[in-house]
Amino acid sequence: MKPLTAPLILGRNGFIGRALAQRDLPPAIYFFGSPSSNVLFDEDLDTCLRETIDGFLSLLSRCRQTGEYLVYASSATVTNKNTSYARCKAILEELHLAYGDDVRALGVRIAAGYGPGEAHKGRYASVIYQWCQQMSRGDRPAIYGDGSQTRDFIYIDDIADTIAEYARDGRTGIVEIGTGVNTSFRRIVAEINAALGSALEPRYVPRPAQYVHETPVSAVPCRIPLREGIRRLCQAVVGEAVCA
Repeated sequence: MKPLTAPLILGRNGFIGRALAQRDLPPAIYFFGSPSSNVLFDEDLDTCLRETIDGFLSLLSRCRQTGEYLVYASSATVTNKNTSYARCKAILEELHLAYGDDVRALGVRIAAGYGPGEAHKGRYASVIYQWCQQMSRGDRPAIYGDGSQTRDFIYIDDIADTIAEYARDGRTGIVEIGTGVNTSFRRIVAEINAALGSALEPRYVPRPAQYVHETPVSAVPCRIPLREGIRRLCQAVVGEAVCA
């Protein structure tokens, strides 16, 4: 098996994969094609675990033989480990560490990413994307619990730029990618209202038993602040509706 001479993005048609395809990446395997939604894991746990863990093990084995560099998606939720999705991502990190120096790999604990390009994900898209869609139609967004839960929301361009920079530097180990700021869901609804010029009140519904209350993540340099990211996303979502 010959080592790669160009980047191989697994999940190239996905949210992050498409953004990475627009960046200058070094030759490496970029594993961003596994299921990435708590909802998906809740609905079909067996398939999600097999696709994620079996695929990752195959890549680790390959990279140990070829010396290829591997970049893979973990998640900021591993610090909580209170969902099946979070536990699965934690398993990937443990497998990575089990291979030690035999594999050059970088695991990226990504915070709550959002931005244009999530339409294909449907109800598995980020809450910001779904709420922008719903509120642009005049629908009230549904929030689990009382809306005090927080996420570190980071715009897709900042995610992709950071991953590309780390890959070009050949960084290894496990790193966090976020803004360093957690924002409540109530605040997100207020920001979307401001971007759309609306005044929709959220609906509060009971939250699931397995649920992440916050995602504390270390900050990386970011170009797109939350308000600007939501403004851009609302514009994109409204444009998608016009073109539909």
